This record gives sequence, structure tokens and C-alpha cells, in this order.
Amino acid sequence: MDDTIRRYLVDTLLIEFGDDGSAVSEDANLFESGLIDSFGFVQLVAFLEKTFDIKISDEEVLSDALSSFAKIRSFVEGKVAS
Repeated sequence: MDDTIRRYLVDTLLIEFGDDGSAVSEDANLFESGLIDSFGFVQLVAFLEKTFDIKISDEEVLSDALSSFAKIRSFVEGKVAS
């Protein structure tokens, strides 16, 4: 799951994760850092719903549950487990 989400973000949004200064930390807010816009967010939600067979509610979309890689990973893990 972790690798699937990470690969999507790297391939689709060109986000590089890692510990060096040029990479984005897993806790960085993807919106505030300008790495994702509203169109990218819609694509991300569609990808997560299709790939992991989950439904993301309007309330969840409006929360900050999908604002960073770490939060996305936790959110999806919780949805898949329930």
C-alpha cells in the first residue's frame, strides 16, 4: 500500500520523498508547499478510491486527512481495515 501511494505521487505529481534538502518530507503539506492543486487532488481521490476500493466522503475530502503523504497513508490504511 505504502509503495503504491508513493509511486503514484512520484509518477503523477512528480513529488520526490526523502531525507535530503531537495526532497519533500512525508509530513509536508502538499497543498501549502504547492505540490498539488485542486485538479491533482481530484485525481488523487479518484486514484485512491479505485486502487484501494474505498469510498471517500465529502467530509473526508474537506478535512486535512489527505494533506500529506503520511496522512494519506494512515487514512487509506484505516479505510481498508474497516
